[in-house]
Amino acid sequence: MRRLPFAFIVVFAALLFARAAWATTDTFSISAGGNDDSLHEIGGSWRPSSSPFCDSSSTSMLANAEPGFIEDTMLMQWNTSTLPDTATIDSANLKLYIQGKANPDGRNFVCNWYNWGATCDGTDDDGGGTQALSVSINTLTTGIVNTLALSNLSNISLTSTTYLICIIDGTAPSGQNLVQVASFD
Repeated sequence: MRRLPFAFIVVFAALLFARAAWATTDTFSISAGGNDDSLHEIGGSWRPSSSPFCDSSSTSMLANAEPGFIEDTMLMQWNTSTLPDTATIDSANLKLYIQGKANPDGRNFVCNWYNWGATCDGTDDDGGGTQALSVSINTLTTGIVNTLALSNLSNISLTSTTYLICIIDGTAPSGQNLVQVASFD
């Protein structure tokens, strides 16, 4: 079976010690299972907040907004505790293998730094938090790994887990807007 990358974060950390300064690059990978989830919600208004269902067993994750008050939220986490406590993170990228996309309403794919906890539940909707990235769905390319620059890098934990929550932005959609990301163990 061909193994496809799911999502990983590449962190460039500049390590500063007394007289020596050098740089290193670390990669943190995740795959289908307990460290990623999709939260599916259906409700009577936009943004839905009832009937949540979490799925961590699928081979793909979905950020989705569609008529009928249906929304899917991508949840990702990485153990970044191996970064030195004194690291200064200069740049970070999220790499996603995009399986599919749709954007009839001209939406953005948005990820926020947000600690959604050890497990997915109904409280993990759009999450709030600090924005990590926002890109037009139209700029994503299917069938390849897309590299997306992250911002507000002080939200990357040097001592424990780093979390992202990803959604499709905007008000109630008139068509299905989605980003589908591959995940294979």
